[in-house]
Amino acid sequence: MDKNKIRIKTFVEWTIPDVVQHTTITEEVENRDIENLELSSRSFRFKFFDVISTIVDIDGEKVELRSEKRNYSPDIYYNGELLTPEELRAKFPEQEAVARGAEKENCKILHYIAGRDRFQFFPEGAVFLKRKTSVVATT
Repeated sequence: MDKNKIRIKTFVEWTIPDVVQHTTITEEVENRDIENLELSSRSFRFKFFDVISTIVDIDGEKVELRSEKRNYSPDIYYNGELLTPEELRAKFPEQEAVARGAEKENCKILHYIAGRDRFQFFPEGAVFLKRKTSVVATT
């Protein structure tokens, strides 16, 4: 990287379901082109963000300065189906508490399978990918 040249790096952050809480895996990507992004079969959600970096000279030594994560995209959900509380009750009557919680929050529910049926509130402003695409495992 040239001295004082500003570079913007783009990353994708995958959310991986776990037993107690979700974990994330981050990888650098060339751009935010969702159509060419290989979706992880282990994940149900991702988002993009950028990091800005530059090289400066401090006392004759080249040092890379990096910004915090910035310019986040909305959360993008996939690998599941989006349900209203009524649809959830019809398909999964045992999930009444989840349906009531979604009604209280005025949101839909994402149903996905990660070893077992899982349910996630679908927040306002999030995006759901409806397209079928190739899905690959992430390490």
